[in-house]
Amino acid sequence: MDDSQTNSSTSESSRPKPDRRPKLSYDQFVEALKAAVAKPPKSGFRDVRRILNAGFVERDTGQFIVPVAEIVETYTSADRWAVSLAAADASGRLKKLQRDLLGEVRSHFAQRIGFYKLDLSGPSFRQQIDKWLLQESPGRGRLSPSQILDASTEKGESLAEGSAKTLPFDTWVRWAFVCLIAKAPPDRRTEAVLALMEFWSGAPRANSTGEHSEGDLFRFLSAVLGAEKPDSKKIVPLFGVLHLTRMQLAAVRDTELKLAGDLAAVREQLERKSEEVAALQEELADANATSQRRSADIDKHKQQLVEAENRYRLLDEHWIRSSATTVARKLGSLNEEVRHEVQEAILSLDRDVPNLSMALNRLRRLEAISNRQKGPEDAKKE
Repeated sequence: MDDSQTNSSTSESSRPKPDRRPKLSYDQFVEALKAAVAKPPKSGFRDVRRILNAGFVERDTGQFIVPVAEIVETYTSADRWAVSLAAADASGRLKKLQRDLLGEVRSHFAQRIGFYKLDLSGPSFRQQIDKWLLQESPGRGRLSPSQILDASTEKGESLAEGSAKTLPFDTWVRWAFVCLIAKAPPDRRTEAVLALMEFWSGAPRANSTGEHSEGDLFRFLSAVLGAEKPDSKKIVPLFGVLHLTRMQLAAVRDTELKLAGDLAAVREQLERKSEEVAALQEELADANATSQRRSADIDKHKQQLVEAENRYRLLDEHWIRSSATTVARKLGSLNEEVRHEVQEAILSLDRDVPNLSMALNRLRRLEAISNRQKGPEDAKKE
């Protein structure tokens, strides 16, 4: 057997075997959990994780979540337990009991640290989270979780019910991490968590100078390689972060290309619209010019119509006066002629010996005068 096979068999034999102990009943589970949380953090943390991971035999766990969460919240290392499950919860690899229990504890964390004041959907996302971190976080160097728990217990409070400003800074960071990794939008979750880590570690901001970033990387790699037995697994998370950064950069570039394409399309549409607007403005100018010409023509024709009306009115008045004068003359002449003939007829008859023939002639002349005054139609009727 060669060394590789020996190492493989050794590593397989050294792996921890799964815990195949039977599940506890709910009552036994609660008693075991209470006993585990009462132990010191170094010895009790592993027991707490094991008990919560194993669960209990009852399948309907909904009615038991709140009592179990209350026990977990009294535990001084509840923040460490929540952090250990938060990443698995984001990947969807938690059992139902763990997921529901983590959700209940997380809601208490969020209320305690004022997490719901943070707007995770606005356009100024980074500014909002930086402002929230500065305003809501406690100062560094606060009391330890056990000291805070002792002080809270004297007041009848659990660790999740006290003031956020009394939390240890690291505990507050863990609670914020648990809330952000679950509640931040998927496309902004990485940015939110990195902002929290920068705030926690005091790393230089992205907009500050990065002159020492390369040196820091080399010193980290030299520390890994300089160990007595270099462990390559220590740099695996670094490559994971680099891979995630590359993926995000590729996504940003794709988004940038898409936005550039959309911008070009919008600009092209804007140019077409501008050309259409220019054409419409030219047509409008032509229409306005035509309208002005037609308005001028209408005004001119109106003036001509007024002048024609005045001219025809004056002409009508002239002909009325002229006709009246002609009619008056004709009536006077006719009247004189008729009066003359009537007088002559009277004279012819008004004598001792009437001259009937002369009177008859005068009457005939009167008839002729009367016939002369009739129109053509009256003459046809006769």
